[in-house]
Amino acid sequence: GDFRLGNLIYHKNNNIMAVLDWELSTIGDPLADFGYMLYPFYIPFGERHGIGGSDLKKENIPEIDEVIETYCSVRKISIFDPTFYIVLSMFRTIAILEGVYARYINGNESSPNAKDIGKDVEPLAKATFKLLQKNK
Repeated sequence: GDFRLGNLIYHKNNNIMAVLDWELSTIGDPLADFGYMLYPFYIPFGERHGIGGSDLKKENIPEIDEVIETYCSVRKISIFDPTFYIVLSMFRTIAILEGVYARYINGNESSPNAKDIGKDVEPLAKATFKLLQKNK
């Protein structure tokens, strides 16, 4: 799926009103979607979808530990280390971005910003590697 903060519409009272962008939805391990939702915490702020290092409180975004605790509480599962699912989602995103950029190089892009997508791969790959190194 593509479940992430950027695909949510919030009411001014912070309740989620809608989830957008369902074209990647599948039946599978829900933790894969959860990992996708979490990976922006590991991407530096200013990079594609990155919120890492930003003032989350100022933006009314909970800290990652709070997100994990809330998710586990609602699902009634034990708190766990989601690193595998986060890295899986990061790798999948890298593959998607490379595909978009390859279509641009071959002259058959469908996205108006396909040329710029290629620049997003290296920071995401570096963040993925950093997360893997941290969790050896």
